[in-house]
Amino acid sequence: MLKTIVLTTTLALLSFSSHAQESILDCKKFHEGKFQLTGKKSDIVITREGNVQTESHLKKGATFKYLIEWVSDCKFQLVPLSEEDQEFFGDKKFVGEIIDVKENSYTCVSGFEGEKMKVTDLVLKVD
Repeated sequence: MLKTIVLTTTLALLSFSSHAQESILDCKKFHEGKFQLTGKKSDIVITREGNVQTESHLKKGATFKYLIEWVSDCKFQLVPLSEEDQEFFGDKKFVGEIIDVKENSYTCVSGFEGEKMKVTDLVLKVD
């Protein structure tokens, strides 16, 4: 009986702590603005205005536009606006989650929903 109570309490605390962590991250300050990826992807600039996200790949000279839907303060989904990108995405959802926040940057884990391969990026707010 005591083991059951301890196990139930532990599971409840873990559940609350995962929700509490997201609520202490100030992700809303990254919902709009201009951002730049770091490292090997530093040629990618992201601009978010309202529910549109534009990604400019400076070296390739390519631009991609998405509808961005914030599922929660720190989780989002991208829906491509061009037919070509819609065909590439198919019925898969591209999801991202901000897992860490600094004053002018955030760490994001993203990838297609249900797939094991995820990418972690450090993103800087540039305006």
